[in-house]
Amino acid sequence: MTIALSVQGLWDNWQRSQRDNNIHQPAVQHYVNMLILNQPLPAIAIEKLVDEGGMIRIRTADGRHRLTAAHRQNQATIDVLDTEIARSAREIFNL
Repeated sequence: MTIALSVQGLWDNWQRSQRDNNIHQPAVQHYVNMLILNQPLPAIAIEKLVDEGGMIRIRTADGRHRLTAAHRQNQATIDVLDTEIARSAREIFNL
């Protein structure tokens, strides 16, 4: 089961080291192409919430390239595996 969360909200509250480092552009382009063809992306997984310099941030367990592609394509929402931590993130960050 999945829940749809705000791409921009996830992006804004995503752990910076995941968001800004080790992004493999061919993988992102693969997911961008899927979005262009109106193909659904596999759900991403939120691992935990972390303290990053006094700010609570979202750490993903899986899906950094899908989230990056969805952000680049200005998608409103992305499917996230429905877990307790994903529901907590939705509530904390109003996703």
